[in-house]
Amino acid sequence: MDLPVLKYLDVFIGLAFVMLLGCTVVATITQLLTSGFYLRAQYLREGLMDLLQELDPSLTSEQCEHLANLIQRNPAVARVSTGPGLFTAALRNWVAKFRGKAALPSGAPAVVIQRHEFLRLLLEWAAGEGVYANDKALNEFTGWVKTALQRVGVDSPRNTYRALQFHTLLQERSNPTLASHMWHTAAAIDACPTAFVSKIHGRYDSMTTRITQRFTLQAKMIGTVVALLVAIVLPLDSIELVQRLLTDDKFRNELVERAKTVDAKEKAVQPTGSIATAAELQTQIEALNKVGIGYGQKEKVSAYIEAHFKGLLLSWILLSLGAPFWYDAIKNALKLRSVLAQKDDQDKTDRQRASPGTTTAPSTATQSAPAGVVGVTAQPVGGS
Repeated sequence: MDLPVLKYLDVFIGLAFVMLLGCTVVATITQLLTSGFYLRAQYLREGLMDLLQELDPSLTSEQCEHLANLIQRNPAVARVSTGPGLFTAALRNWVAKFRGKAALPSGAPAVVIQRHEFLRLLLEWAAGEGVYANDKALNEFTGWVKTALQRVGVDSPRNTYRALQFHTLLQERSNPTLASHMWHTAAAIDACPTAFVSKIHGRYDSMTTRITQRFTLQAKMIGTVVALLVAIVLPLDSIELVQRLLTDDKFRNELVERAKTVDAKEKAVQPTGSIATAAELQTQIEALNKVGIGYGQKEKVSAYIEAHFKGLLLSWILLSLGAPFWYDAIKNALKLRSVLAQKDDQDKTDRQRASPGTTTAPSTATQSAPAGVVGVTAQPVGGS
């Protein structure tokens, strides 16, 4: 091969592997931020507020917000609170008590509430059952829920809730092979007033789609900012990294060998959507330290940014592409490298066979003359 294509491909694989490690750090920090600030739960609360106001337009935004908070923290859908979450809940309740408002349960707000769960929680609450039924501090909010349901035809929440339970069990017995959400949907249609079911079923799916899009957009914006900070703090100069890969054969080969293990460790390098931890972040930073790309450099940040501005800017762009992009790039590049390596080995073998020192000259003694031609034997020159 005239051009060192295999070398350039190894340079790309090494760059992609470092970017994949950097992207896992970006994804972990982004997830910690979004989970720590309950961004997904905040968007779900806004969607629930819209639905509650759709049921009863007379409810104010503050009333809808508090009802949505209580629904998200109902033990049936709420998440388990961590240590920091319990501290935050206690502080929030102290502030609410100081301002003369009702306290919220200590559970972490739900980030996902199914359509049938929202419908059932409203009926259960208004029917005087569940965890909020006997809480005298929530009597005012229970009255708001009852009024909202009356506006959509639910005059007797208790009877409607009982009918919903009966029809759910009936659907489960009649259609045991169907998914559970189909039982709940059919039961709600059979047991609840049409105005109530139509308003929730007609708006809930579009609401969840809208809040998912908004959360995804904000998460991408946060991830872009985090990518810039990671490129600066590590620090990660892509131009300098490529130059090192071109000149340092040992470093390049080491990254290529480590990149070959990506397939076996797919779950470790790709964000899975689970809540990230500080320990996972430390593990990923240690992996970058082992690569040796300059983490913890003592040079002043301002001087480094000024001297490596173009490389940092390029790293920011490359990190913003995300871990899935670099994971696929490594897999495809390794497949291409395998083909090129085989071709390179074949070319080397062919060149060795064609070298003058290893060729065998054909014997003239065994050559036969063509038909009609008299064979002549060569005679030695001179001498008698």
